[in-house]
Amino acid sequence: MAVQSLHRDPFSRRIAIISLVVVVFYIVLIARLVILQIIKHQYYWNQSITERTEPITRAAIRGDILDRNGRLLATNVLTVNLTADPTLMKSPPSELQRIAEVTGVSFAKLESTLNQALNSWHGDHPLHFVELATKIPPDAAHQIRQMNLPGIYVVHNYVRSYPLGPAAAQVVGMVDMSAGSSMNGKLGIEMTYNSLLSGREGIYSAQVDPLGRIIPSTKRVIKARKGGDSVQTTLDRDVQTIAYQELMRACAKQHPNYACAIVMDPKTGDILALVNYPTFDPNNRATLKTKWALRDVAVSSLYEIGSTGKLITACAALQDGVITPQTQFFCDGKLKVGRWTIHDAADGTKIGHGVETIKQIIQNSCNVGAATIGLKLGWTRLYDYINRFGMLDRINVGLPYEVRGSVFMGAADADHISPVKIADTSFGQSVAFTPLSVVAAYAAIANDGLRCSPRLISALITPNGHRINVPAPSPVRIVSPEVAQEVSQCLEAVVIGGTGVKAAVPGYMVAGKTGTSQEVIPGRPGYAPGRYVASFVGFLPANDPKVVIYVMLNDPKKGEYGGEVAAPVFQAIAQRLMWLWHIPPDVSQPEATLASQ
Repeated sequence: MAVQSLHRDPFSRRIAIISLVVVVFYIVLIARLVILQIIKHQYYWNQSITERTEPITRAAIRGDILDRNGRLLATNVLTVNLTADPTLMKSPPSELQRIAEVTGVSFAKLESTLNQALNSWHGDHPLHFVELATKIPPDAAHQIRQMNLPGIYVVHNYVRSYPLGPAAAQVVGMVDMSAGSSMNGKLGIEMTYNSLLSGREGIYSAQVDPLGRIIPSTKRVIKARKGGDSVQTTLDRDVQTIAYQELMRACAKQHPNYACAIVMDPKTGDILALVNYPTFDPNNRATLKTKWALRDVAVSSLYEIGSTGKLITACAALQDGVITPQTQFFCDGKLKVGRWTIHDAADGTKIGHGVETIKQIIQNSCNVGAATIGLKLGWTRLYDYINRFGMLDRINVGLPYEVRGSVFMGAADADHISPVKIADTSFGQSVAFTPLSVVAAYAAIANDGLRCSPRLISALITPNGHRINVPAPSPVRIVSPEVAQEVSQCLEAVVIGGTGVKAAVPGYMVAGKTGTSQEVIPGRPGYAPGRYVASFVGFLPANDPKVVIYVMLNDPKKGEYGGEVAAPVFQAIAQRLMWLWHIPPDVSQPEATLASQ
């Protein structure tokens, strides 16, 4: 018996050891399962969810831009695009053929788009997204959904639309991308008010399958999106269109480097129209041919305003009592100032205007008379009124790249101002202002001496319809009503029988002033030979002004004087506005006939 026991013992020990190992293995396995399934169940569950969950960003719907009557200037248009996941398409030729039949997009174009995307893909993973076609008709999109084609998806998107197109491109602006998920203002109001218009994007999360497709039931909101505010402007779509049409008609004839037209309500400062040339259609960026089309000349360009600047000289002299309406001056065509001689030109010849009051000086656009008055005023008072009229301010109407006016030296240099500088400034030379500041100055005279700062934005409207009005700046008195009335009569004389007769509107008394200046050579002193800036600014009806209109053309090719180039554009815009607003004539037919001669 003892001998047999000794033979079985090694085998038994092996069995025991193996059994022990098996037991330990199962104990470890069970312990591991307990850890995974019970103790760390939530941890690994969260890890699995995290690995297959992806964040989704959804852009907010951009706010609209509206005119003063609530009509659209910029809005979002829902479009339908067609996309494909090539990895899920069962029979691409067959599917593309069915799509072509429904959408009208040629089979060859669809096939080319798909193949080009596949051939240009160099990633490590299969390509899951190809945009086959954009702006699919809604009925076609519905039919494609009904077909249930494998790997073909109908996607809704928003693009920015501009109903006025090129008529308001610079003032309304544009966004840099057409896709609703990446709109970002790059010009005009779109740029200045981008943060308000954009709203707040939404952030969501969702689980995806192994092919990267979203599982709809797993979508969760992390931060809800908020629509952008709408911006209501003071612009009037009808007025903007009229100003655009008439300015473009003139530019087609004159071919200027650039031009602009501004229409403003003198009693409120509201800008009713702001048009620039050259322009482009923000709905079609292919029409953008020159950098000038991106520039809002009204607020971002300085130019020597020429004889329109005589308004400030006249107001300063009358308001401070340096002259009276009866004070007489003599013009023999030239004025010696230091070692310089100032000349006057009438009908293209160097002749004098003779004896003149302030009315004749303005009517004849007499440089000698304006310079004589300016020298009597002195630089300190002249500079003071330039400031009072806001010519040196950045007006801040809500457009990008606004600039300040310049007198080419500061007030601190007043003790060193030469007489010729004073004389030149008196008739609008050697100083440079923006077109919008000129409009505001003439609006102050039309408003009995009260200057209303120009305004472009009237309200913000939240997505739920709450309106937040933007208050208009308080008017500031520049000159007395009596002085404003006297200067207004001087401006009427310009149109009745002076340099601005081509601005006359039959049936209405018009007050205005021509401006002609030489174009400054950028970066160096002097003027560009044979290149002029022609302008006209005025208001009507003169006895109760409803509107101020400004027109400027830089380097017109078929004329140089404001009276022959810009005044007819003013006349065309003014006449159409009187018809649009049903404003009755304010002068009798004989007077109207005289004013239009």
